[in-house]
Amino acid sequence: METPTLDFSATYRLESSPGVAYRVIEHPVEFDYTYELVCTDEECNHEEGWCYIVEESYDINYDMVYVRMVGDDYRHLVDVSELSVISEDDYCGGCGQIGCGW
Repeated sequence: METPTLDFSATYRLESSPGVAYRVIEHPVEFDYTYELVCTDEECNHEEGWCYIVEESYDINYDMVYVRMVGDDYRHLVDVSELSVISEDDYCGGCGQIGCGW
């Protein structure tokens, strides 16, 4: 799978929220943990951390991305296909509205 290229320094408009400017934060990551029992003591209750080897794996979902509205701190999860780059002149840096004349 080829990784799509996103400009994390750019500002974007969303199809589902066309009046507001957003900035990309990161792609969502799913973690998976596998536990392998390595303790050979038959009287052990295996509640200790040394009884296991933990392997961590993860998958990055390049089809989705977390964005934050300019002027806000709430993260939104959106599909990458919704993003369109906009110019710095297209939105208000204070409130994040596209077309604001402030």
